[in-house]
Amino acid sequence: MPNFERNYFQFNDNSKINKDSVQYSVNKKDVNKECRTLFDHYNTDGDKKLGEEELTELMLDLKNADSDEDDVISSKEANKLLKSMKTGKNKKVTKTERKNFFKFLNSIQKNYMNNISNNSDGIIDEANQQGATGVGDCWMLSQMRGMSKTEWGAKAIKDSISQDKETGTYKVNLKGVNFEAEITQKEIDKARKDGQTLQNGKGSPYTSGDLDALLLELSVEKYFKQEIDNGNLVRRDKILFGNQMAGKTSLQYMLTGKTGHQYQFTTNNVEKAGNTSSMDEVSISCWKNVQDYVSMTTGDKKEMTQELLKNIFSDTDEKSVTCALKNGNIAHAYTIKDIKLDKDDNIEEVLLINPTASQIVAHYSLDELTEKLLSIAVTNESDNYDAYNEGFIPHPRRIED
Repeated sequence: MPNFERNYFQFNDNSKINKDSVQYSVNKKDVNKECRTLFDHYNTDGDKKLGEEELTELMLDLKNADSDEDDVISSKEANKLLKSMKTGKNKKVTKTERKNFFKFLNSIQKNYMNNISNNSDGIIDEANQQGATGVGDCWMLSQMRGMSKTEWGAKAIKDSISQDKETGTYKVNLKGVNFEAEITQKEIDKARKDGQTLQNGKGSPYTSGDLDALLLELSVEKYFKQEIDNGNLVRRDKILFGNQMAGKTSLQYMLTGKTGHQYQFTTNNVEKAGNTSSMDEVSISCWKNVQDYVSMTTGDKKEMTQELLKNIFSDTDEKSVTCALKNGNIAHAYTIKDIKLDKDDNIEEVLLINPTASQIVAHYSLDELTEKLLSIAVTNESDNYDAYNEGFIPHPRRIED
């Protein structure tokens, strides 16, 4: 089983505070009265607002309090932190004080979620795919996460979204496909409401959290509907379901006009392709635009996966890397954040982000990844993929320009 690291601190009541919440200031009036002593403790400049430096200090205190480094603040750890804040002789921490401490942190988390859910800043914060019966766009959310971690990708996302200040309507420009979508507040509210009805089996559960992610989701859906009506795309049960991770229906292409390379693992037994790392031999086909065969290689799946990932992460280009893993009878897309090498220069861990829980990084061993791996896709700004294809030969079905 993979190990996990959180981008938030969790408390014993299962609530949490996101480590990115330092980006959004918190006003004193937005904190419960019984928590304002704690607010004043961190509000060192007395302006009735916790800014980034003050919230960062709070996060540092939580990190130091987390003695077992599991990102979970237990009652015992909370007591120790609260005790360190006391200046008088009585150092005892009461249950009420501890309860108010968690309330205080929950207020900061609520402020963070309100900001990212209701305000567009062109930056992808916490955004989670909702449920297995959702709109089926794990591929897009994984690409979005990967792009947001690069300078070129973050700029492409930010530049695509604008708002008419008079009407409140958002415009999303999919520059790569020359399509502009208008998203009204009514459409946003409906998508949020549909997502909340997931437990009742109704509605279409779009992504929760970050508004910019939802705006991109809704605009791509509108584009796909147009292309289906024009006969350019095949209609599916879910319009956004299971599209390309590096081709002309990938998010990268729609925003930038650039495709990437997708590396597809194939074997004579399709059912085994993403179900075992013990097979003797598989093939990796490298596709450009997901339809033009470029090159291929054949060999042990684990060894080739390691070589390919090391090639991808060895250069200095900023890149968006995603993968598809077999999950039961379907494929599910993840962002590959990074790889970690051991002292012998072999892959020790592959760091993945699941779009259903974007604030958690999963640490997979190479064996755990290889067991379920179906494909890897990569897009960069330079459009140079030669270094990734070392050891590949021209594909037998290559389509020449």
